[in-house]
Amino acid sequence: GDSLGWKYGDVAELVSITPAARSVAAGDTLPVELCWQTLGETDTNYTVFLQAVGPGDIVVADRYTFHGLGSYPTAIWERGRVFCDTLRMPIPVGLERTLVYRLAVGLLDDASDERLPGHDPAGNPLPPFAGEVRLGANPETARETPPPGDAAIRLAGAEFAPRRRAGETQPVTLHWYASEAVPIDYTVFVHLRDSDGRLVAQADGPPLDGWYPTSWWTAGEWGADEHAFALPAETPPGAYQLVVGLYDPATGERLGDEQSLGPVEIVAP
Repeated sequence: GDSLGWKYGDVAELVSITPAARSVAAGDTLPVELCWQTLGETDTNYTVFLQAVGPGDIVVADRYTFHGLGSYPTAIWERGRVFCDTLRMPIPVGLERTLVYRLAVGLLDDASDERLPGHDPAGNPLPPFAGEVRLGANPETARETPPPGDAAIRLAGAEFAPRRRAGETQPVTLHWYASEAVPIDYTVFVHLRDSDGRLVAQADGPPLDGWYPTSWWTAGEWGADEHAFALPAETPPGAYQLVVGLYDPATGERLGDEQSLGPVEIVAP
């Protein structure tokens, strides 16, 4: 394929980054191949870093090394040479849940511990991440009887407070079952409607704030997902319906039928 063309100073260009697997269980090791082209000679030794970054910019796994795993430090580079390193990044055992983590890569100046700034072929600053990989607990499977229906992703259950004050936030935990893998990153919608079907409050967004898109789910997988919406303070007291479903954000097309989670009673603030 084409080179990424990510240039770090006038030292090196990142040609490609290739994780050996799309999904790695906690406690295993993820090999990632990085291919570089040297841009010029330098007297400085730079460390290559590779990080897996999760929600809140938390680094859950990392690997730091000299180029060539130490056998080809930057200070002895010749201009224009292409070479590849495979960095083996250990994935910690204690990842609590399966998420799609972002991969960050770059060069650190050993003396100052500063990252070497980079730019893409158009001269723009580099994006913060160069790839993605699913890490964590092995997907839960065969936990219980799958929910009825023929949609690829189906709601298996939900937890929410049946009674809420106007002006409060309503958290909703959804339990999903994927009967098959899907190529689309669906948006989850959680809608609160009045007795006339009018929308009163909503929470639309990808599962787990975008950290576990549906295109990464595997057939037979179960997963929990949290959403929350603010109830307007002026919401009249009464009975409302909580409705949930999935749609393709590119087309608006629904996946399967929406499902009513049941009534929610709103009381005055």
